[in-house]
Amino acid sequence: MITVTGKGVSGGVVIGRIAFYRRNEIKVRKRKVGDSREEIRRFLEARKKADLQLQRLYEKSLHDVGRENAVIFEIHRMILDDQEYGDAVIRMIQEEKVNAEYAVSRTANRLAELFASMEDVYMQGRVADIRDVSGRLLLNLSGGRREEMTPEEPVILAADDLMPSETVQLERSQILGLVTSQGATTSHSVILAKTMNIPAVIGVGEGLRLEYDGKMAILDGKEGKLY
Repeated sequence: MITVTGKGVSGGVVIGRIAFYRRNEIKVRKRKVGDSREEIRRFLEARKKADLQLQRLYEKSLHDVGRENAVIFEIHRMILDDQEYGDAVIRMIQEEKVNAEYAVSRTANRLAELFASMEDVYMQGRVADIRDVSGRLLLNLSGGRREEMTPEEPVILAADDLMPSETVQLERSQILGLVTSQGATTSHSVILAKTMNIPAVIGVGEGLRLEYDGKMAILDGKEGKLY
């Protein structure tokens, strides 16, 4: 029997098959543009659409996980509307004559790296929120949509990490437990997992392998073990 060890962040023991969450990854390529005004317009339109999406997520969360947790998506709206973030994207488009996707991706990466380097554990946990918001913008810019997780049976969901918006949209009846290779104990995804009473283990690193997809396993959310 193989044992994978991480941090137990939401208690409970469950048995089921492992299923890997596969999100639609967007490959961002740097592209020079002739009309920076059109790229700025695209960015502003994507931001406006993202704000409406986050408002709907907030309303859904109010019903599903309560006001205390729904505030996560108010924080996402604040990140989205942050003037320094928006100005940095627009400035890069104007000065470097690049496409909006590249400007969003580079700006978000720099901001995420800044938060990750902070000593405050809570601030480190905000990296996932920044990546969630930027991922939403990139999806809107590309015209894509988030992958829906619809397993045929209840599963132990495995992922590199889960964004807050991905966690709150999980069909609770189909998710026995969560296990991730990355993640911070203060992340909003962990908070949501606890609220939704989903046993969860995070930070198992390279112990989480794609070859385990479809295998039967036991997850212990208290001890931080996956068997």
